[in-house]
Amino acid sequence: MREAEENIKFKMEIDVLVPIPRTVTRGFTCLKHLRQCHFVSAIDGSLYCFAHRKYLLNEKGEWEQFTVIGKQIVTIGELERLLLAMKQKGFNQYIREEYEDLMSSYLRK
Repeated sequence: MREAEENIKFKMEIDVLVPIPRTVTRGFTCLKHLRQCHFVSAIDGSLYCFAHRKYLLNEKGEWEQFTVIGKQIVTIGELERLLLAMKQKGFNQYIREEYEDLMSSYLRK
């Protein structure tokens, strides 16, 4: 059991209303399992999912919300940094190649 806990890299918080309003947290070892649980709604037959949040364990050991764009996992912090850099330079001033270079440099960090 201890080994399984160490391999948890993703977690999902699910707000449920029925039978008792509460937040249920589930841990997953890979994104595939998290997505299967989310799409199939195989959380528990008696729970009704009101809302959910997905988290990724980052290199600092902190849980951070994320999204998947294409096949790339992107944390919300990375998106915020990219948006800030775009605002500082001025989004309309970018040509396509500069935008792609900026985005790829932030996604590699």
